[in-house]
Amino acid sequence: MIGGLGYYNFHNSMDTIIKTTIVSREQSASALVHHVSDAVHGGNYANLMLPSFKDELEMHTDLRYLYVNGYSSVTNSPVSVTYNRDAKEIWRSDYPPTFEHDLDQRIARLTSVKKTGSQANVKVKYLLARLNDAREQYYMSKELEEDFTLDLYPCRVIGKSHLSFEKDILYITLPLTGDIQGNIELLYDIELVREIRDEFVVDSIREIVLGMAISYPLLLLLSYHISSPINNLSTFMRQNFETISLFQVPNTKRKDEIGDLARAFSHLVDKVVRKNRELDDMVKHDPLTGLYNRRSLEASFRSLCYQSNKMFIACFFIDIDHFKEFNDHRGHLQGDKALQKVAKTLESFAVQTHGYALRLGGEEFVVLAPVHDAREALARGNQLRGRVKQLEIIHHDEPTIKYLTISIGISLSERAQADIIDPNRLLDESDEALYAAKDLGRDQVVLYSNESRDSA
Repeated sequence: MIGGLGYYNFHNSMDTIIKTTIVSREQSASALVHHVSDAVHGGNYANLMLPSFKDELEMHTDLRYLYVNGYSSVTNSPVSVTYNRDAKEIWRSDYPPTFEHDLDQRIARLTSVKKTGSQANVKVKYLLARLNDAREQYYMSKELEEDFTLDLYPCRVIGKSHLSFEKDILYITLPLTGDIQGNIELLYDIELVREIRDEFVVDSIREIVLGMAISYPLLLLLSYHISSPINNLSTFMRQNFETISLFQVPNTKRKDEIGDLARAFSHLVDKVVRKNRELDDMVKHDPLTGLYNRRSLEASFRSLCYQSNKMFIACFFIDIDHFKEFNDHRGHLQGDKALQKVAKTLESFAVQTHGYALRLGGEEFVVLAPVHDAREALARGNQLRGRVKQLEIIHHDEPTIKYLTISIGISLSERAQADIIDPNRLLDESDEALYAAKDLGRDQVVLYSNESRDSA
């Protein structure tokens, strides 16, 4: 009977700890799921293999392995990537069988193309460089796939998230969000849980030996003294981490193993909540410039609509002119510094105009700001263009351009529809105006119009 009580306490406590660990891991992975779902939906491998995303994964110090498998409704094709902490890399896992052959044919066709005019030759060289980069990425991915892919089939057979002491892993599987087909699978180390289990084994044996040495009434009293607080703590652990108050965790003032467990759980809750807030902030902001990223576009637009009653919302789509050439000649470090300087100028402009500044990716930015009319929008655009030019970021090896400049496309929301207009449509219109600014020779500001394009 004493052994049965000890086993019950041990089994009940470990079951609670395992369930709590699984729930906490699923909650901490929710930010990753949203990021991955957006990328899979658009078939955007680049967002899944960015250094910033790898850094985000490495923040999860006990994450050993990640596998994403989904289907893009945009490209109508599967999307799969793998991360292995031992390899310290993320790679694409779903190259089609004919990928290398098709790539070689495209390279051969471009190599044989002979065009007149320097502009055409530059474009061909650029495309060839992109294709050669794709081939190198393909070879690296195949090598990583052979050396670092783990067999997840035994975990998938169980069909749900679980912890296995025999395999020394915690397996988490979560579906992608937003009606996107696919799932994300993660493997974690369980060193901390194993240590807790070993401590519980020692404590349970100690309790059994002690119980056999003392009287039956004291054994019942001891069992009640241990089981009741553990059950209270177990009930408390089933709450959502985001709603738990650390001051309400029971048994934290006890000076025994249960008190140690309660304090450890309180520390775990605090750590998970803070980590979730950090991850949520990372999801909404660009890591290089600190500006909002594309995921924050709709929320920023809606907020601006409510703040700017009966005014137009201007969308300034900004692209740094000839930035690839700048990056190639000056180096990526100088390129990053230039992006940060431009971003700081855009952020200052957004604050001044009571708007928001966002980085979409690469050298593309967006500023959302309230304006009274199209004339003010054009004036604001030219003011912003001038501020960037005044940074006097020297553009080396580009004889026609002395300083780094920007081109801006502007679109306006309808005043009466500001609270229901689709911000993505507004972005598309400003993008079209941006192309017009590029066609005019760059360093231009163009206002979108259904019938014509107004430039300044």
